[in-house]
Amino acid sequence: MRHERERCGWRAFEAWPRCDKYWVLPADAGEYMWSKIELGNLFANLHTSNRFRVKPNTITYIGDIRISVNNRRFQFAARDGEPGMRDHLNQAYPEYMKSMQFEKVMAEMRL
Repeated sequence: MRHERERCGWRAFEAWPRCDKYWVLPADAGEYMWSKIELGNLFANLHTSNRFRVKPNTITYIGDIRISVNNRRFQFAARDGEPGMRDHLNQAYPEYMKSMQFEKVMAEMRL
């Protein structure tokens, strides 16, 4: 799978209308967690409850992650946008959708 960030760069937040709204990142099977979010010189450490598991030969959808910053404070949310993600994957990565399992594991985003 091609990294979407290769096409848009990490400056995708600044150029959002020109980039896909989904980031599809390949990951080895295993246990993952969100530990820290950094935006410029701001950062937030996250709790260990933000864990999720990626299974072999499986597309793992963790939700549409929304991050906003207001007065140097972060707000996080994970929204269930599975139908839109499935549409995107079927169009952008049809062979992966045909050959791999799809699993939804909604991320829990807590500071």
